[in-house]
Amino acid sequence: MPSSLRTRNFNIDRYLNRLVPPSPLHNMPYPIAHFLGYRKTPPKDVGNILGAIFAFIGAFVGLLAIAGLFNYTSINNLNGPVLIASFGASAILEYNTLASPLAQPRNTLLGHALSATIGVGITKLFALSSLSHSFSNSLAFVPAALACALSSAAMLLTNTVHPPGGASAVLAATLPEIVDMGWAFVGLVTLGSAVMLAVGLVTNNLMRRFPVYWWTPDDLRGEKGKERDVEKAEEEGAKVTVTRDGMQVPDWLVLDVEEMVLLERFGERLRRGKGVVDGARRASGASSAQCTVVSSKEDGGSWGLAESSSEDRGLRGKEEV
Repeated sequence: MPSSLRTRNFNIDRYLNRLVPPSPLHNMPYPIAHFLGYRKTPPKDVGNILGAIFAFIGAFVGLLAIAGLFNYTSINNLNGPVLIASFGASAILEYNTLASPLAQPRNTLLGHALSATIGVGITKLFALSSLSHSFSNSLAFVPAALACALSSAAMLLTNTVHPPGGASAVLAATLPEIVDMGWAFVGLVTLGSAVMLAVGLVTNNLMRRFPVYWWTPDDLRGEKGKERDVEKAEEEGAKVTVTRDGMQVPDWLVLDVEEMVLLERFGERLRRGKGVVDGARRASGASSAQCTVVSSKEDGGSWGLAESSSEDRGLRGKEEV
C-alpha cells in the first residue's frame, strides 16, 4: 500500500462548511431555541435513572409515532413493513447517547437517506443482470453485503456515520416488501428519521440537551466573526464602571488605595445627586446614573472617562470628570 494513503484524509466539511451559515439559534426566542438544543449555560447531568426514563419515553413515543404514520395514513398503500427495523437501532442512539456524533441530526437524517439510496440502487442494478432471479432469492445476501459496505464507506467520507443506516441498506436488498417499494423506500426512511428527530427534540430537551449541534461542531462564523468576539471580550475587560450602587472592576486590574478612594468619591457624588434628579429622570426616561472609565485604543491605551446610561437622552443624573 502506498505510504501516502496511510496519512491522507479527505474532509468534505472543508468544502461544505463554506456554504453552511452559522447557527441562528442564539437569535431565536429562547423557549424555541431551547427545544432546538441551544443553551445559555451547559445543562446539569440528570443521572442515568432519569436518563433511562426519558430514553424509554423517547423510544416508545418515537417508534409509536412512526408506526402510526406508516400504517394509518396513505403511506400504508405502499404495502411496506409495519415498522422499519433499523429505526429500533436509531432509537437507542437518539434517546440514549445524546452527545454522540452518531446521534446528531446530520448523521441521523443523511446517514439513513444515503444508505437507503445506495441499498435501493445496488438492488436495482443486480436486478438488471442475467442472474437477477438468483440474486432476488438464494443470493440476495450479495447485493445486501455490497450495499452495506458501500454505505459504510460513503457515510465515513461524508461525515454522516449512523450505524443503523447500514441496516437500512441491508433491508433495501433483502426484505421483499421493501424491494418492491423501490425508490419510495428512501423517502420512507427519511420521513421516519425526521419523525424520530422531532420526538427527540421534545423528550430529550425536557431536562437534557439535544442536539449538541445540527451540522458540525466546528465554528462556522469564519475569521471575522471570531475576531469580533475577541474584540468584544477585550472591550468588556477594559472597562471600570461606577454606579450609585457600587463599581465593577476587571479581575486583572488591581487598584491601589488612592484609586479606590477616587472611585468611591465618584459613587458618593452620584448618590448625593440622586434625590435632586429623580423627578427629572422619571420625566426624561433615564433609568440609571453611572460613570465609566474606558481604555482608549487611539492614545496608546490611556484611560478616560465616558458617560453612559440605560437611555442616552434627557437629564443624565451623573458626574463627569
